[in-house]
Amino acid sequence: FTFDNQDSEPVTITGLTIDASFNGLNTSTRPLLLRFEDPATGSSLYDYHMETLPGGSAAGVSIPLSFTIAPGIQKMLPVQALGVNILQVDGTSPAIIVTLRGVNVGAGSGVSVRMATPQINWSCTVPVGGYNPYATSSPFLTGQACGS
Repeated sequence: FTFDNQDSEPVTITGLTIDASFNGLNTSTRPLLLRFEDPATGSSLYDYHMETLPGGSAAGVSIPLSFTIAPGIQKMLPVQALGVNILQVDGTSPAIIVTLRGVNVGAGSGVSVRMATPQINWSCTVPVGGYNPYATSSPFLTGQACGS
């Protein structure tokens, strides 16, 4: 996610509200985490466990974290999916979707933050059959094959 502080004062993000969903992933053998990383250090600000989501989705999830954006700059908040274990079923399309619904800003701040990228989409396609170097179309050629 990218945030743009267009004000002359720094702003502290104190939390996020997201919708999260996944499909076509195996969560029975290891946890599936969304890791929200500190933009400055790369360390974890918050790990959200997705493997417990009923039906693979949840809306209005609160993510408690804190980082500051200096005046007049953009700052990216890296988000990683960890523990992705793809169900190897031919023709399926495993996916993770995270939509940013809201941003909590520190108390006393009149500064607003513009959300430049409010959704993250990741997907791949489990190819039917193996790699064929003579194929004219396939998930391997488009770069959408899982694990390629």
